[in-house]
Amino acid sequence: VDMESSSSSGSEMSVTSSTSKNDDTTNDNEHPNWRTLPSSDATTPYERMRLSNPKYVLREWMLVEAYRRASRGDENMIFELLDLVSDPYGEGSEDYDEKYFRRAPDEALTAGGTAFMS
Repeated sequence: VDMESSSSSGSEMSVTSSTSKNDDTTNDNEHPNWRTLPSSDATTPYERMRLSNPKYVLREWMLVEAYRRASRGDENMIFELLDLVSDPYGEGSEDYDEKYFRRAPDEALTAGGTAFMS
């Protein structure tokens, strides 16, 4: 970027760039151009979506319940959640689907915290 003063007082400036905003070849290694990123091996839109979006995402209601149980000495849910997020794009078990691939419980939706704000 070159900046030049167009008046003797210096109150007006002209800014020119050596590269065009539409130049697809101007990138560095840290910020690759999204237009040239390699496509995935997924062939269907469903497969691409599944590979791009995790099935399991930790939610506040899950963590609150895990903390509550752990404070009473039952750490099983903490280890379940750890297992769950170790493979967030996986299909998981039927048990995990039933427990964690669902809406928050109604009581969590009316409680204070981040669930209350969404």
